[in-house]
Amino acid sequence: MLSISGTHKIPVPTSKIWELLSKPGYLIHVNPFVKSNDSSSWVGVGSSDHFTYINDKEFIRTVQQWNDQNGLILSIRPAEQKKQENQIIVHFVYEKIAASESKFTVQIDLNSYRNIPRPLWIILRPLIFIPGYKKYIHHLIMGYYNFLSDNKSVEIEEFGRHSWFRRETNNLN
Repeated sequence: MLSISGTHKIPVPTSKIWELLSKPGYLIHVNPFVKSNDSSSWVGVGSSDHFTYINDKEFIRTVQQWNDQNGLILSIRPAEQKKQENQIIVHFVYEKIAASESKFTVQIDLNSYRNIPRPLWIILRPLIFIPGYKKYIHHLIMGYYNFLSDNKSVEIEEFGRHSWFRRETNNLN
């Protein structure tokens, strides 16, 4: 399994991070590549929602762990199943640094290589997957930072473009 993460200090208490993470439909406010996020129930383990990236790829997030003390763990899968489902797990973890400052980490664990021949995966991993996910995580953390510190929803591609989310290219997920 490949794990990629990013961390940033955010000038808010952990309770404010949890308030956002536990709110239905919040993804539209923090992810600069998401154009819609629908959730009828977002209350704990087993809850799921549906989101669409700007390239029209649709995914379903399901809560695997729900802990108001330190965050969420979600599994993500394409809305339309492929031959062999990719396994993507996303950890949203926070910890208190001071009364009004927190450390926020996003970690993505993936087994996308299961659909890619092993020799090709060895080449693509350092050239495409690692840099691509690092860039994605950076954009995502900046979206959380802006929303939590300024209460301002992100604009589409606010922090720059990402080749995985262009309409005219294939998505690697």
